[in-house]
Amino acid sequence: MRITLTLVLFLIIGLIEGCSSNNNRAVLDSYPGFSCLSPSTIKYEAWGQNGLSKACVDAQGAKDGQFWTTEMGRFFLRGFYKSGKESGTWEFIDKEGVVTRKVMTKQS
Repeated sequence: MRITLTLVLFLIIGLIEGCSSNNNRAVLDSYPGFSCLSPSTIKYEAWGQNGLSKACVDAQGAKDGQFWTTEMGRFFLRGFYKSGKESGTWEFIDKEGVVTRKVMTKQS
């Protein structure tokens, strides 16, 4: 009985993680205002424990422009990169979509 319960819990956790991973992309794409200046392109990457980032990258693969992240299917962080380095103000967003903290980078 204990083994069965453990297997069921792992199955549920796996389903939740799988759904939130797919949901992370949908969340990133649902927020308006993300764009990259040409010739930069959009790149998605795993971020954190269960998140996804969306970044503008240049031809050499360096982040250059907007950078947004999701974690567990919710918008989490947004900021900017300039020539591969964090730049400007970075904003942390709570579950309700409210900016809870702003951090200014040294390159600003």
